[in-house]
Amino acid sequence: MLPATLSHAAASVLLAVGQALAPAPEMRISEWVDQGHVILNEETQTPKPGVFTFDGVEYLREPLDRLHPDDPAERVTIIGGAQSAKSSGGQLWVCWSIANNPKSFAIGLPSDGEVGKYNDLKLQPLFDASPLLTPRVRPISTKASEGSSVRRKKLFNGANVRIFNLGSVKELQMVSAGNLILEEITNAPKDVGGRGSPVKQARERQAAYSVIGSKELICSTPGILGECIVTVEYEAGDQRLYYGECPHCLGHFTLRPETFKHSDPSWGHHFICPSCGVALEQKHRAAFIKNGMWLATFKSATPEPNPPPPAYVAKADLQYWRNRDVEGRQPSYYVWQAMCGFISWHKIATTIREAKTPEDLKALEQQVFGRAYDASVESLGWEELHRLREDYDHGTVPTGAGVLTGMCDVQGPYLQWAVYAWGPGAEWWVIDRGIITGDTAGDGPWLELDQVTRKIYPHADGGTLEIAAFGVDTGYRTQRAYAFCRARPNTYALDGRTGWKHPFLGKPKAVRVIENKRQVGRVKLWPTGTWELKSLLHWSLKLSIEAKYKVRVQGRGHWSKNEGESYAQEMTSEVLREEKNARTLQIDRYWIKVRKNEELDIWVGARALAWQLGVGAPARDGVGEKFDWKAKAALRGSTAQADFFAPRTLTPAVLSVGNVATSAKRGKKNSLFRAVKPMNANTPVNR
Repeated sequence: MLPATLSHAAASVLLAVGQALAPAPEMRISEWVDQGHVILNEETQTPKPGVFTFDGVEYLREPLDRLHPDDPAERVTIIGGAQSAKSSGGQLWVCWSIANNPKSFAIGLPSDGEVGKYNDLKLQPLFDASPLLTPRVRPISTKASEGSSVRRKKLFNGANVRIFNLGSVKELQMVSAGNLILEEITNAPKDVGGRGSPVKQARERQAAYSVIGSKELICSTPGILGECIVTVEYEAGDQRLYYGECPHCLGHFTLRPETFKHSDPSWGHHFICPSCGVALEQKHRAAFIKNGMWLATFKSATPEPNPPPPAYVAKADLQYWRNRDVEGRQPSYYVWQAMCGFISWHKIATTIREAKTPEDLKALEQQVFGRAYDASVESLGWEELHRLREDYDHGTVPTGAGVLTGMCDVQGPYLQWAVYAWGPGAEWWVIDRGIITGDTAGDGPWLELDQVTRKIYPHADGGTLEIAAFGVDTGYRTQRAYAFCRARPNTYALDGRTGWKHPFLGKPKAVRVIENKRQVGRVKLWPTGTWELKSLLHWSLKLSIEAKYKVRVQGRGHWSKNEGESYAQEMTSEVLREEKNARTLQIDRYWIKVRKNEELDIWVGARALAWQLGVGAPARDGVGEKFDWKAKAALRGSTAQADFFAPRTLTPAVLSVGNVATSAKRGKKNSLFRAVKPMNANTPVNR
């Protein structure tokens, strides 16, 4: 029987025992945080000192709640860019546990120096500034038996929060805790003490807690693809992406680095909703993130009954995808800087624009995009292209060229366009390009673009040439682009398609043109196989570099001294990546964008139209090209030698174009020759 009164020491012991035995409170961890128990001071180097809130980082709620003892998840992985608040999940978990369910923690850092910084800048300031936590953690003392230290926080109930060095054999052997946090593991040694991975060693120290329950949190910026531990953990999990809510159509989509439009700062950097086509600007980000939801996007071994969610999910379908079977996978989350409310999109755009060297691109991929850097990506240096600028008259069709195509890329505050001249074997020249500024939701820029499509260019050999076909990208300002193309006979609405199974220009389909919510007609929408064409450009630029200055070779490109550095940078703005598919064990190849790419997209559209006209495409009998160069020269009244345009067998250089796309598709033969009947370059087309 207990005495009527207890000593202070006895009461403390009973209180500690009661707290240890008490079940966790019936609320989510994020709900407890919302009550204002965690205080951030200046020592934490936070941009928002004071009571911690999820404003700007709403995406942290779910990963944090999965760490609750009642949640079945055993391991939670967060991979992401620097300063994306991913580490806050671990700190909030520790704070909640100290206040509600005191248990021992082990927090692993990649080096001894990181241990000290984690304590000084992240953990200890939270304990000191939060009144609810301060009395629950013993103060730091020089006597290890009496108080806490930098590496070991003693709780009054006897539990410990230990911060340890993943690179130390001794410290790994001393770790024993049910809750494990692993920070920045990509910087940890691959082997410690000859015993293998420190991550696996730390996990073995959890073995004694496996029956009563253990939890693990991994949060790290990625490293090099192929050796990045956190990437492996993320891909082994259910690969969750954050689907925010579009403020315009209320559907949900995810922000991807490749879809970031880092255009004129006066307009605002933005993303485009894949459903309604309206811009998502930075001012919309808070609501987009607040009303969003995580969805598992892993590719199932049996994809037909359990496919991943599409790029856009209608609001009515959200819960269906939310309930998707994760097939026993642990939750894993991807975040990058554009999601974080503390980081401006202008800052991200500046980093992208200034990334030019391999070191810059590595930092961009890891620190900003939050993805492992692939050192094996196939890329071209823009400096080499810039040095090959030629001294020819910009605005005049050069000798050797006989047909013109153009293309326009549509952005919010401007239209960017270019006109290319083509010769036998698809040799090409940049002869004109420009940017039309102004809000593309209005009429002004489109009226100016109309004048561009009507331009007539003098030819160096006499006569003139009109633009045979002009394309407009319909990915943004879709209805504006449709209306523009509908009214002009040799202007084509192009719809870019990713993947290796699409022809340069496929079979068009009629789509509705809507003005003022009324259908005013239809226009043909031409699907464009962009990946094949990017391979063709990559080959052509390589050929240009190998051919050297001004040397005439079929398939190569020429650009004048009128083009600045930005032209060469944008033409090399995408790189070809190879990656082994874990499910099929085949090598997947795909294009990734590393910086502003409008000029590349413009070339792709112009080349697709040139191919459709017959440029570089073999004739049915295999002799020469489909395009009749001699007839075109005669129609122009050229004084050039007729033999230059006479039909001839394609050179090996031209035929190797097919090899580029074929190798990219791993054995898909003649993929470049699957196209519909060429357009007539000499007469308008009734569309």
